[in-house]
Amino acid sequence: MKFLGVLIALFCTLMASIMISTGSNVGGIVVLLSGCMALVSCWRYKSPKKKSREELQRVQKVFDIAQERMQSKMVISRAIIAPGGGFFIDDVNKIFAISQSGNERIINFADLVAYELNEDGNSIASGKGAATAIGGLAFGTIGALVGSSGERKHQNTCTSLIVRIMVNDLNAPQITIPYIKSEVKKDTPAYRESFENAKELVAILNYIEKHGAA
Repeated sequence: MKFLGVLIALFCTLMASIMISTGSNVGGIVVLLSGCMALVSCWRYKSPKKKSREELQRVQKVFDIAQERMQSKMVISRAIIAPGGGFFIDDVNKIFAISQSGNERIINFADLVAYELNEDGNSIASGKGAATAIGGLAFGTIGALVGSSGERKHQNTCTSLIVRIMVNDLNAPQITIPYIKSEVKKDTPAYRESFENAKELVAILNYIEKHGAA
């Protein structure tokens, strides 16, 4: 892309020189400025693949930093990347931790009250004593949640995909982990990856719930 910008700039410079030499000063200046703008645009352009790689590297770095901090506070039995940091499970001491933007919370298994996977305001994995399934992945009872599952609307895009976690803490009873915060088409890899990651977290929360009283 940068090479293309250089070619456009050189062509515009040549055309501007010809126009100015023939007396068309204003036109030559306009063409020259257009070439400069094209060069700057092409030089600053980043391909989607490069953006994706850079984003993955940034997310991995944040996760690695969070994991390093948590290793001194718990025995990490399982760790997954979550938006803003990570989700860590200590199956020995029956605790889990959530890292978001540099802030961590450590919670006992027994203090997990309920959890929910919510897409565009529709609860996908929640219920009041009812079993729920996501893409063949079965979930048992997940406790009393405010609201009901309702009927999912068939849409081509998703604007919000979050996992809500309710815990036994009066000061901060709800934790929200956003996987999608802006409109994304459902037939894209970005949506599928976010949805699979959210499902994985819900499956882990289901495990925590099952073993919370053990």
